[in-house]
Amino acid sequence: LALIPWPGDESCRLTGVCEDEESLCVAGWCVEDPDSSSLQSALEDGDYEGSIASSFVWSASARGPDTVLEVQPVRALEARRAHALFLGPAIRDRAGNPLGADELDTRALRVDFVTGWAEEGAPVPNLQWPAPGQRGLPTNLSFVELSFARPIERPGRLELESDLGQRSVGEHPEACEAWVPGSCWRWALPHGVGPAQRWRVAAVEAEDRHGRSARMPAFAAWFESGALADHTPPGLELGVSRRGPCTQVRGWVDEPVRVQWTDGDALRRFSATSSFELSARARSEARWGQVRIEDAAGGRHEVEVEIEAARGDIDLVITEVLINPEGDEAAGEFVELWRLASPGAPPRTYSGLFLSDLAWEEILAELAAGESPPGDPLQDFSLEAEGLAVVAGQNFDASEVAASAQLVRVDASIANGGLKNGGEPLTLYDPVGPTLWSSYGAQSKFGDGDHEGRSAMRSDPRACDAPSAWVSHPGLGRSPGSLP
Repeated sequence: LALIPWPGDESCRLTGVCEDEESLCVAGWCVEDPDSSSLQSALEDGDYEGSIASSFVWSASARGPDTVLEVQPVRALEARRAHALFLGPAIRDRAGNPLGADELDTRALRVDFVTGWAEEGAPVPNLQWPAPGQRGLPTNLSFVELSFARPIERPGRLELESDLGQRSVGEHPEACEAWVPGSCWRWALPHGVGPAQRWRVAAVEAEDRHGRSARMPAFAAWFESGALADHTPPGLELGVSRRGPCTQVRGWVDEPVRVQWTDGDALRRFSATSSFELSARARSEARWGQVRIEDAAGGRHEVEVEIEAARGDIDLVITEVLINPEGDEAAGEFVELWRLASPGAPPRTYSGLFLSDLAWEEILAELAAGESPPGDPLQDFSLEAEGLAVVAGQNFDASEVAASAQLVRVDASIANGGLKNGGEPLTLYDPVGPTLWSSYGAQSKFGDGDHEGRSAMRSDPRACDAPSAWVSHPGLGRSPGSLP
């Protein structure tokens, strides 16, 4: 099952006409049909990953059991936008027949629709905590959090209902931290929930700023209580390390929790089931952050974390990586480096650096065992403030490299036999110390067939080394030696 917005832009909002003859003007958008042979193949294989995340359930109707499919996106759809819902060929009736009229037709069944304006509908609550489908929750569940696509004025009572007909009331709503005001509310559950039952939000007293009362979705997300209460605070272990210009915090928890990370005025909240990662960029002076976790029963654990001061000598970061070039791999792969320095800073010469296709932990283990520094040694090179260097193999075609960039060649290819399309890490480091300068995590999505000739780039050159910092190149596919 896949729910996909038609790709396009709002270029026909005023004219009603699209310049591209193959595009259609729908609700002010010039859009193109999202259907393709690759999409149909991915749906047939069950590995399509481009859908808007949705939950779904079969339910009964007058025609019999399991005759209605209810699809609920986990977030509000974009207003005034064409969408397509594809039901893959694996969805069949109990006799094995496909949904289409022709049993030989293996294409996905399709339904198209256009969303209305955001103001046209009543606010619908979405379960944020507990997580939809979460099981084994303690009977002394202390709170429930609901989000709304549009801000809600001060809400009233919340009511939970179980599959056994029991009820539990949520009281004293408070605004969730780190959300747009009014878009998320938290209700206390003074009496918890009954054991071994599935629970859903049955009703909530809330109105948006236009006076429209909240309505329940056709398919409300559920969670399941366990048999016992939980009176033990959650366990937390932290690992703190320096990764280039940032401090990285890795946490391990012994039960599902809500995590709150506070760094000065910045506040971030998210859920974690077993582990999580955080990053904080260094500033001129050291400072303290705080990790706070809270379990479903309201038990808390707080730990202070020192965020080290910035080091002026670590000012080089990986900003772009081309893993899967068109044609000859060795002639097309490259890694781009950018100097983090304020304009006007004097030129700097870099020497003794290595670029490896091992993770930092593996590099440390090899160095500790007395092995030679793994990876490609980089020849000395110099950069101006905010200058760029392109690291590539001896056969690299440098015709696309910006004239202002430095070309740093290694042996026949980058890393051990070139960069693997399936995903592998890249680490820029100095074996003296040893010191990690910058890294790129192994992400296979930037090396698959649909990404051929298109690089992965750091969305913000100053962003910390985290998977979320990397995006597909927004322009022509790659820009070695220049920031897009």
